[in-house]
Amino acid sequence: MEASRLLVHGEDVLAVDRRQATLTVVDTTAGKLGDALRVGRGITNAEIDPYGRVVAVDTGHNQIIGFTASPFMERFLYPVPGAPYAVDYDDAAKLAWVTTTGTNQVVGYALSSGEPVEKQRKATVAEPDAVAVDPRDGTVFVLSAAGGGVQAIPTR
Repeated sequence: MEASRLLVHGEDVLAVDRRQATLTVVDTTAGKLGDALRVGRGITNAEIDPYGRVVAVDTGHNQIIGFTASPFMERFLYPVPGAPYAVDYDDAAKLAWVTTTGTNQVVGYALSSGEPVEKQRKATVAEPDAVAVDPRDGTVFVLSAAGGGVQAIPTR
């Protein structure tokens, strides 16, 4: 297993494995791996929100896939055209921000209904491969993998 990223929510720890396209429960008490689920054609990135909901990006199938950490299970598949790539969560606005490298955009989705609902869409720098939200004011920072620098997008 390759841990590309670790997601932590309370006692729950999940490992993202890009090579095997899986999310895996990590039993930190026993020091071993637990259940694992495949994430579409290939997980690129993932984020966990304060409620234990995981948003995993499956760039190969142009979708985001929702999971819950406890119990560990898949909850939704949602199409995101334009090659979704990176994701971060804004706790205050309750939005998952997903970049799309094919359209150079970042899209904010509300997850409270159990199915993503698009709330905002913003143009970004070319090849937006990383995203981070400032929890103080909701500014979404997008990093270009094509030399376009960092863009700060006010969202609240």
